[in-house]
Amino acid sequence: MARSTVLRVGGLIAAIFVLAGGANGAAATSQPDLSSRAAIASYLQSIGVDPATVTWQQGLNNYAGPSCPGVGWTCTTAARVVQMAPAAGQNSADCSESCLVFQTTPNGSNHAKCEEHSTDPVATQDCDISQASPTGSNDATVLQDVRSTADDGAGAQKARQTAQVDQQSDTGDNHADVHQSISQSLTFGVTQTQDGYQAADIVQSASDGSNLSHVHQTKDQQASGGTTQMQNTTTPQTDFKGCAAATTQKPFNPDQCAHVQQENLDGGTNGSQLDQAIGDRQSTNAPAASQTQGTFAGGQKGGVHQDNPFGVGQDMNVAHQALAQRQSAPADAAQTQLTDPGCCGASSQDGGAKNHEDINQSTTQSATGADAEQFSTLSGIVRQTSGGDAPVAAPTTTTANDTCDIDQHGRNNDGSGHFSVSGTGFECEFLTLETVCQSGVIPDSPVSSQPASEACGPPVETGTAGVTLPALTTLASTPTAGQPIGMPDYGTPTDYLAAIGG
Repeated sequence: MARSTVLRVGGLIAAIFVLAGGANGAAATSQPDLSSRAAIASYLQSIGVDPATVTWQQGLNNYAGPSCPGVGWTCTTAARVVQMAPAAGQNSADCSESCLVFQTTPNGSNHAKCEEHSTDPVATQDCDISQASPTGSNDATVLQDVRSTADDGAGAQKARQTAQVDQQSDTGDNHADVHQSISQSLTFGVTQTQDGYQAADIVQSASDGSNLSHVHQTKDQQASGGTTQMQNTTTPQTDFKGCAAATTQKPFNPDQCAHVQQENLDGGTNGSQLDQAIGDRQSTNAPAASQTQGTFAGGQKGGVHQDNPFGVGQDMNVAHQALAQRQSAPADAAQTQLTDPGCCGASSQDGGAKNHEDINQSTTQSATGADAEQFSTLSGIVRQTSGGDAPVAAPTTTTANDTCDIDQHGRNNDGSGHFSVSGTGFECEFLTLETVCQSGVIPDSPVSSQPASEACGPPVETGTAGVTLPALTTLASTPTAGQPIGMPDYGTPTDYLAAIGG
């Protein structure tokens, strides 16, 4: 049973999150052209949408949804709309199913809300919002919720949630808030299968305004009474934007994924909050039961890229990834628990006068079987370059205002490890902390052999180019010992507002 922690600073890892080139080494925004009706129609065609199937609104005040504000508004109940308002105009949309919203105004405001709810055992929820207001404001909210207690007739529950928000401004502000939640419960059936896929893609660009993004994803899954129980064992469809399996950042096939891209051309505030939480529970009294949670390549994935010019603006990113897996069954059961959370990318913050990145990751695995197979890899990656395109070779490419923190806490039946590292300036140029926890004998595991103890220790640090590594702190922690464990807190952490001074 072995565990290793690897801390790297320097150019050891070459392209963990692949992004197309742009200003300051940033990702090209690839944002849709919303400058005219013809440009919007062309973009719709490029994504496979016939412009004739979309409702077009061109008035001073445009509204789409169930509650028309009244006189002076151009209104529709359509869920697929293009809203174009003149100067000082406003666009507003409220959608509850398969939302497609395009909004543009020179200096007015764009507001879009997509709210989808379902209790079906097999559910798909999609929302796509694009907004442009050069000197105005853009605000988008996505609320997606699936709560299932019935199966599809074959003992399965499947939910898929995708959200895309694209916001373009100049001197105005962009704000995106995406909440995705899945709750699945099965209390009958011999074979019980639960799968949930969540993906959010946020792209924001401004000149000297602010880009603020909050992505909050939660999954709560519970199965009881079955002989074969499987949760998040099906390889998800990872073809959604920055969550594509082709990227090299772990995990390769996430079932909970967020991609956030923020660009400020003249110096402003980029703020990103990412909250991901998964709670899996399986229980049964059936003899010779089989319980499986997760896959080697699955789990939580966060990719964040924030860009400012050299020496101006600030980039703030706080990420939380928490997963708990609990299995309870008779002694002859086969039990497997796997996960692979990773955040936030090899190009997380470029430019700026003040950067801060705080990554918090935890995995808690507990199974009643003495030989339960448990494996988790926690991967935290910080990449701060205040010099933008400047070579990653000298301390002058960062500033004393740059700070970074990575905290990882892994627990399983036989061991635990809680490790934290904090850096400043050049220490945050390329900082990676990776923790691997393993218990039991896992076939085809990336860890081929294990000592008899220390399922989560000791830590290992390495570095390159003569850079002194920031101190790695070991904190108190205890194994789960197969005992009951709590599920993650599905609420929003408070440290994000403190980080950006809000």
